[in-house]
Amino acid sequence: MLDIFSMQKWKRIQEGYESWWQRESNRAVINLTFSGVNPGMERPDGIVTGDLFRYPLEEQAEQIAKKLEYIMRSLRYECDGFPYIAMYFGPVSTVEFFGARAFADENTVWYKADNVPPIEDMRVTLDENSIFYPRYREIAGACEERFGGGYVINSPSGGGFCLDMVAEFYKPVELGYMLYDKPDEVNRLAMEFHNASRGVAQELIPLTPSACGYTHWGGLYAPVPWTAMQCDYSAMIGPEHFERFVKWDLELSVSESPRYIYYYLDGTGELIHLDSILSIPELKCVQWVPQAGKPGVTEWADVYRKISDAGKNIWVVGGLDETEIIAGQIGTAKGLYWHGNYHISEYDRVMKIAERLTNT
Repeated sequence: MLDIFSMQKWKRIQEGYESWWQRESNRAVINLTFSGVNPGMERPDGIVTGDLFRYPLEEQAEQIAKKLEYIMRSLRYECDGFPYIAMYFGPVSTVEFFGARAFADENTVWYKADNVPPIEDMRVTLDENSIFYPRYREIAGACEERFGGGYVINSPSGGGFCLDMVAEFYKPVELGYMLYDKPDEVNRLAMEFHNASRGVAQELIPLTPSACGYTHWGGLYAPVPWTAMQCDYSAMIGPEHFERFVKWDLELSVSESPRYIYYYLDGTGELIHLDSILSIPELKCVQWVPQAGKPGVTEWADVYRKISDAGKNIWVVGGLDETEIIAGQIGTAKGLYWHGNYHISEYDRVMKIAERLTNT
């Protein structure tokens, strides 16, 4: 068993996040780590990264698991931070399981789907030529064998971003026409992506039975597998289309993951849908991300206040000092979540901010 955390620490993590998810605590949850510490093990040879798409296919999964351990041991965990494995193959990487080819650079992954049939003939099945799906299985299995507990792992995506998946195959402009010309086929295909993604998740989860819990991108913790939601394509459509083509997927995802779920609201183009998103009763959290070139994260007090007043938690991006400013703007640290890393040289300064946010 990975010995970074004691069982007592894991219990504290579980209790802290549970009270945050259910809005029973008045303090912020601060998933804080510090880099620049001694990992207590020799650095493995070659590239060491949590971005799994950057490892060459010939690199053994067991060696990658060792590198992931090195990364976890290279951090000092404070407040609500904990060791976890993100299993990150890139944004919306599940589409690669179903036939979209992945092209990676140093920073991210892009997708291209070749020979896509007309939408009425399109069916969602696991692609026998997928690279990410077997790779995911190999690495997850190697982590389970190496650690046998003492770690948290990313919860496989099980729906919640299905229109974005359709857009990866039919591309934005073409999909825009189909929303008018073939709306029932768009929703049918989106539902197929939802069901197929959920089915794959149920196959992958049993690979790591010793995990101490599950996270998604950004380190939010839950004791059971859960769902994160987004729709980047929603920035291109109005409220009526959002209600018809997106909201049903969100409501279905929430019904399948009612205690632990958040929505990733990316950019000002999506703000037009915020009221609709907040109207989903069981939705727990909204992450607001202003896009580049717009006012900084502390310039959106009205957005944070609206989310908080709706009884939802808020995942704050930016620095920890900005999180403290936002807490002052909305009048409370209740429901705030922040995830990030600082160098150990900033320990004293950063911990003072974290203590003010967590001792309310």
